[in-house]
Amino acid sequence: HPVDQRLPTGQLAALGLQHVLVMYAGAVAVPLIVGRALKLSPEQVAALGQRHELGAMMAAAVAAAQGWRAVYLGPDLPGEEIGIAAARLHAGAIGLSLVFPTEDAVIDRDLADLAEAIGRSIPVYVGGEGTTQRGPQLAGHGFTVIPSLTDLGQRLART
Repeated sequence: HPVDQRLPTGQLAALGLQHVLVMYAGAVAVPLIVGRALKLSPEQVAALGQRHELGAMMAAAVAAAQGWRAVYLGPDLPGEEIGIAAARLHAGAIGLSLVFPTEDAVIDRDLADLAEAIGRSIPVYVGGEGTTQRGPQLAGHGFTVIPSLTDLGQRLART
């Protein structure tokens, strides 16, 4: 197919779905295979699978639709580095996606590191199932739990 021509809508949809399925399968299959091979507990397997790409990309799309310049930093970036990037980019807000509601010392440390790096200067919006166990911790850092992408869009429209 010529590079300068758009594919028919049906082909675009099929290729897009295939891309998402492969991305998702890679994010889910690897922790499950590695977890079984290493005989890890379900909690340890969940920690291996702390992948936030889909939720973070959807939140970035909502932000872009509200006129924000959304910068996707990728999955698994340490909290301190998120804070450094936000300062360098003069971010108006930070969005985080916490996928699995598990006890995870690395996530706890990253949240504390992010809070320390930015203080209360940049609002932090956090969504995902992982917020259910961390509500008080997130509030203690001054982070706002956002229950849905609709709520995120409304919050960003007001900011």
